[in-house]
Amino acid sequence: MNYTKYKYSRNLSWEILIQENITELPIKLAPLCRQMGIRIIRYADIPGFAERDKDGCSAVINGQYCILYDETLSNTRKRFTIAHELGHVIMKHSGLPDDETEANIFASRLLMPACVLHECGVKSAADIMELCDVSRTAAEIRFERLTVLRQRGKFYTHPLERKVYEQFKGYITNLRRNPEYFQAF
Repeated sequence: MNYTKYKYSRNLSWEILIQENITELPIKLAPLCRQMGIRIIRYADIPGFAERDKDGCSAVINGQYCILYDETLSNTRKRFTIAHELGHVIMKHSGLPDDETEANIFASRLLMPACVLHECGVKSAADIMELCDVSRTAAEIRFERLTVLRQRGKFYTHPLERKVYEQFKGYITNLRRNPEYFQAF
């Protein structure tokens, strides 16, 4: 994937966090989707649905964007799937080769914003799992990227990222004041 598409997906996740006034982790996807006018539906609620071999999908049903998902997945997998499908809806994807990668980038940046993780002082993938309610795999991938960003000093270089940080500042401050937080990590 080229860097332009990567930046588009990343920036879009920041825009959503800002526009929808998200201020704490873990991101609450059901209220977020409701605010955006997107319905979340379990596969079990649509008898005979043909796409059950996928973790999730997006569709327009009766003129409304919907995210459908396999309710038998683990909670962390459902969360990533819903965030991934939200990316497809927002980016109005139509099945191009880079669409899946773009949606994955969007989902990971939405659920695990790097500047927030950095300011919370995460030291491992386990920390990310705890804060963001994501799978070990998603947390490990995100922690690898967070490590690279730290090594390169690549935080707060974009105005949207600075806005995300400002929006989460109260959450970060409260988290740091909680002595149990530091014992957990």
